[in-house]
Amino acid sequence: MKLSEFKDSKPCACKACKYMCHRPCWGTPKEIKKILDAGFGKKLMLDWWVGNGKNIYIVCGANPGHGGGHAPQEEFLNRLMGNSLLRSGCMLQAEDGLCELHGVGLKPKEGRTSHHAQTFDSHALHEEIARTWNTPEGKKIVRRFKKEFIGS
Repeated sequence: MKLSEFKDSKPCACKACKYMCHRPCWGTPKEIKKILDAGFGKKLMLDWWVGNGKNIYIVCGANPGHGGGHAPQEEFLNRLMGNSLLRSGCMLQAEDGLCELHGVGLKPKEGRTSHHAQTFDSHALHEEIARTWNTPEGKKIVRRFKKEFIGS
């Protein structure tokens, strides 16, 4: 499916939808630029997608303890093995379980389309969003984030 085929869902605050925030959602470079411009950079991190044997770098919501830095590789491995030694979640998830960005119109594509009744392959959406970062625009946002927050 193409990214444009993934339609936004109606907002939902049920327990299942709030649980989806256990992993930060990804947005396109244009969306993340707006989030950076709005001052949320310290709640973002540098993540990656392995495509064709090469890493595609992505800026997205940060796992707790990783704001303004790199995504934790260990967290992914621990989740695969069912180990909860590292905290999961997203720093943009407010105490009420909802995304801070939703109310200000900045919620990323993956978060806007996620819903307890979704009928599409979420892995396919994740991959399509990753492809938007393998562009000059995406690489520019990654460079900006690294310069402003990581120092490289």
